[in-house]
Amino acid sequence: MTNAQKRALKELLIEALGDIGKINIKDAVARMRGVPGFFTEDGYARAAEAYEERLTAKVLRECGEDGVPKYVNVKTTDADGNVSQEYVQIPLLDLDEFKQQADYRVKMALRHMKVLKALMRECKAVHNRKLPVQLSLLERELRELKPIARAERPRPESGRGDERRPEAEL
Repeated sequence: MTNAQKRALKELLIEALGDIGKINIKDAVARMRGVPGFFTEDGYARAAEAYEERLTAKVLRECGEDGVPKYVNVKTTDADGNVSQEYVQIPLLDLDEFKQQADYRVKMALRHMKVLKALMRECKAVHNRKLPVQLSLLERELRELKPIARAERPRPESGRGDERRPEAEL
């Protein structure tokens, strides 16, 4: 689906829902069934395929008792420059793939922090009250992460100390 198609569907949805401030998903779907062009046969066929892919991917990414997924999704590039995604077992990841996973987790954490900050600002604007957030949990996780990130930094070979410090790698 192209971005233009996504925007058109979003506009249909916004128009159909009007100024409804709160709606559950089942009611929204029921309302959208009455909007011509929102749900299509082609869309249902693509949705069935996407559902199969999402369910399979979800099961692949499920975490074990240790909290670590058995498989992770990595992007690979073939000799022709074509990018694809593959699910790889954690022990089979190479260093670049581990870095790719760490970068993705940091990116998602930052995204969640951005949403958290927006929610905190909105709560203050709407209710004139600070949103109570357990920042101590985040601080504890960051404290535990720092020694791990520092543990394997490459050492400068010359020993002069004038080399640029490498970026902290996870």
